[in-house]
Formats: sequence, C-alpha cells, structure tokens
Amino acid sequence: MAAWEGAQFPGKYSREHTWRFAGGAKLKASDSPLLTPEGYQDGAKLDPHKLFVATIASSHMLTWLHLALEIGIDVSKLLGFSARDHERA
Repeated sequence: MAAWEGAQFPGKYSREHTWRFAGGAKLKASDSPLLTPEGYQDGAKLDPHKLFVATIASSHMLTWLHLALEIGIDVSKLLGFSARDHERA
C-alpha cells in the first residue's frame, strides 16, 4: 500500500510517500530526481522507477534459479549487474 500525507501549496506538493507491506515493513519513497524540481529532491528516499527495474531483475533472477534447479544445475552464487557495469568492463 502506498500512502501520501503532506503539505500542498498552489502548484506544489511533497513527493515523499511511504510504502507499507504485510509484516509491518515500511519504505520511504520519493519521485525520481530526474522528474523532481530542484529543491524537492531527496536522494535518501527510494525512487519508484528504480524499484520497478529492481523488481523485474529480481523476478528474472528467481526464474533463472528455478529453471537451473529444474534441470539439475547447482547454483551457489549469482551476481547481477547493470548497464553501468557493462560500460565499466
């Protein structure tokens, strides 16, 4: 569940919000710094756009691990990497 509570001014509002999960976990989130006007950015909060990409990567990894197990491949470690890692290589 996503929850927002904050001050609103004409044409302006806080981008901070909280995600609440079953079991009581809470994550503080804010809009992407690329989409947020200067002065409203908070790099310490989670960016929903990056979390969307992380969700897809996590699903891909777990699917791959399941398929490896199904065909008898024993995986002891799997390291993910991003496009930035390709640029550095």
